[in-house]
Amino acid sequence: MANNGNAQVRVQGDSPIYSGKEIYSVIDIDSFEAMVHTQIHPELKGIPVVFVNKQNVIIAVNYQAKDLGVSRGRTKLHVAQKIATIFEIPGKDGKSDQKPAVLASFKIEMCVRSLVKNQFPGVLVSMKSKDEIYFELSEYVDHFLKHNPSIELNFHPHKSKTVWMGRSSLNDKRIALAAMVTETILQKIKEDTGFVGSAGFPFPLLWLKLRVVMTNQME
Repeated sequence: MANNGNAQVRVQGDSPIYSGKEIYSVIDIDSFEAMVHTQIHPELKGIPVVFVNKQNVIIAVNYQAKDLGVSRGRTKLHVAQKIATIFEIPGKDGKSDQKPAVLASFKIEMCVRSLVKNQFPGVLVSMKSKDEIYFELSEYVDHFLKHNPSIELNFHPHKSKTVWMGRSSLNDKRIALAAMVTETILQKIKEDTGFVGSAGFPFPLLWLKLRVVMTNQME
């Protein structure tokens, strides 16, 4: 989901998330490698940049380059060179240095876990890659609504700082509350780390995979 620098949350229609007890959400850090190295090299901010590895393979592009039509995996390097700055990710022995990305991922994870521990007890967090974070929110959501049965969430998708797409299931308090928690986490990541993310309720196949992963963590 492209978002031009603004966090997004997408409500995926017809997912089994709406019929089961579990409520999963996924946060993905957009253009992660590009953001990592732009933070290290602020002179790259605001200009179209294509990030390549030691083999000159495009592995990331920033928002400005995307706006010019450059895409990872589809744009040839000689084409990208004509419209964007080429930045080679440092490394040695023919391999790109992964330490900056690993440290950035750790920073994001610590931000998320701290927020969840202090504000959303019961939310399970699983980080299976450097730029994707999975959540299971049903325990927190059900506990909150049990103790606040008549609460009005006052959540209006069109007024939200994030962009909501999907169906009227947002009127369901469980789904609306889960979405609000996800949005809060997104905004906290941006405020504390400078990384911008997208998020959503997963597709059916991913939902099933997450159910297995999260269930194993709870056992």
